[in-house]
Amino acid sequence: MLDRFDQRILGGFRVVDHLTGATVRRGVRITAPGLKIAQTGSGIWAVLEATGMRAYARAFDPVLAQTPQDFPIEVHDDTRRFDPISVSISLPRDADSDAIDGRVDTPVDFILPSAPGRAAQAGWSMVTVEVLTPLGAPVRGALVIILDQGSENERGWALTGQRGQAVVPLTGLAHIQDAPPPPEDDEEEDEAAQIPTVTAETVLDVRVAVDPAQPWPANPATLRAGGGNLKTAASANPITLKAGGEAHLGFTLSLS
Repeated sequence: MLDRFDQRILGGFRVVDHLTGATVRRGVRITAPGLKIAQTGSGIWAVLEATGMRAYARAFDPVLAQTPQDFPIEVHDDTRRFDPISVSISLPRDADSDAIDGRVDTPVDFILPSAPGRAAQAGWSMVTVEVLTPLGAPVRGALVIILDQGSENERGWALTGQRGQAVVPLTGLAHIQDAPPPPEDDEEEDEAAQIPTVTAETVLDVRVAVDPAQPWPANPATLRAGGGNLKTAASANPITLKAGGEAHLGFTLSLS
C-alpha cells in the first residue's frame, strides 16, 4: 500500500481464511461506518478516509499529529463459506518509516472462521458443536475452540451461527502411529522386526465461550480476551478423532 500524491493512506486490512491462511478476495462484504475503503489488486482493503481525519490524511509536510481512534468493522461472506465477524481497527496506522509495529504499509489480518455450510475437503477432520440454552434455544456467536487434550495447543476454532451450531474443520491430524510395544518376555528380540503401526487417534478438548450482551456478529478477539461477562463451558470428557473423521458434541449453556 503506497501513499497517494494527494492523500495519505490511513491503514489497511486483509481478510484471511483461518484454515489456509489465504487472502479471501471473493464474496467479501465489508461494513465500516465512518471509513472510506477500497480493495487493491492483492486483496488488501486500504483505508482512504476516516471520520475526523481529513486534515491528517491530506497533510504531508509537516505531518499533523493525530490521536488514534478505534473504528468498528463487520466482515461478511456472501458465499456462506465463512461466518461473519465483528472487529475493529485503530487508525491512523504508524506512517513512520522506522516503525516496527502497527506500520501503515502492513495490513491488519481479520481472520474468518468456517461456516457450517463450507464444503469439506479430502483429509479434513470435522468437529460439529451445538450450543443451546437450557430451554433449547440456539446460542449464536459462541466461540468454539478445539485443543489437544490437557494443553493449550489450539487445533481449530469457529463461531456458532444462527442455529447455535459450529463446524470446526481440522487439518494435520496424524494418520498412523506406532503400535504399543508387546509385553516384555525372556526371548531375544528380533532386531530385524519392524515396529507395527496402527491408525492414529487424536484426543481433543473442546471449550466454549459466549458474551450474552455481545451483538451479532461476534467479535472473536473479545471472546478470547475473557472477562466477567463471558459464559464458558468445557467438554466433560475428551473426544477422540481420526484423521478425516467426524465428531459431534453438544453443550447446554445458561446465558443468565
